[in-house]
Amino acid sequence: MKKRICALAAVTVALCACLFALAGCGSGDQKDLIGEWKVQGTDVTVVYNDKQFKTYGTTFDYTIDTNAKTITTTNGSFTGLANYSFSDDRQTLTLNEDDGNGGTKTTVFDKVSSNGDAEPSVDGAAESASEDAGN
Repeated sequence: MKKRICALAAVTVALCACLFALAGCGSGDQKDLIGEWKVQGTDVTVVYNDKQFKTYGTTFDYTIDTNAKTITTTNGSFTGLANYSFSDDRQTLTLNEDDGNGGTKTTVFDKVSSNGDAEPSVDGAAESASEDAGN
């Protein structure tokens, strides 16, 4: 009986260790998401910080589900959902989302920096610069 209890305890400890290790891997996704990303083939950048996804002119709140590999964005009544994946070196992010016509839209980003306080830009002009010019 003691052997069974010890074996069960050992299995339980090993299972808990594996679950904590997997949970730690998932939290790396959120850490790696934070920063400035350039849309491949364009001069457009977007920025993720720990709670928001910023595009030029619009800010969305977001949540990341590391188990389902999804990012949900919200802004007012708008909600969007995208499946995400990182390249092996974590420097390329791919988002797949519904295109609204029954298909899938894929957007690929290259990491510019890990600065979650950067400003999104279009053609090299940051949003804060355009706001300053308008004042």
